[in-house]
Amino acid sequence: MITKVADRDTRPGKKEDSSSKKFRTLTNAIRFCTWTVGADVTKPEYKFYWRTYMTGMLIFMFMLCTGYTVYVDVVINADWVALLQTCCQSGAGIQGGTKFLCVLFYRK
Repeated sequence: MITKVADRDTRPGKKEDSSSKKFRTLTNAIRFCTWTVGADVTKPEYKFYWRTYMTGMLIFMFMLCTGYTVYVDVVINADWVALLQTCCQSGAGIQGGTKFLCVLFYRK
């Protein structure tokens, strides 16, 4: 879906797509991604359903498992390098969780 926006047909007789069609294609791709994780708040009749709860649960489990990894490596194994590795990975999880919660709670 997204590749349709980037592809350009350069044949001599081919008309170029209008900007509104490209924008609609890009918007549809974004809506598909938000629908997949259960956060398609652009729909007027949006409400929570199983995908929304599943995404929130997976983000929470990621953070919980990251905390456990830090505990095992730093406290039990005394390996401080693992702290740096988990900090690099947890940044994406914190950012994803923050965006997810902001979209759900401040969707007006």
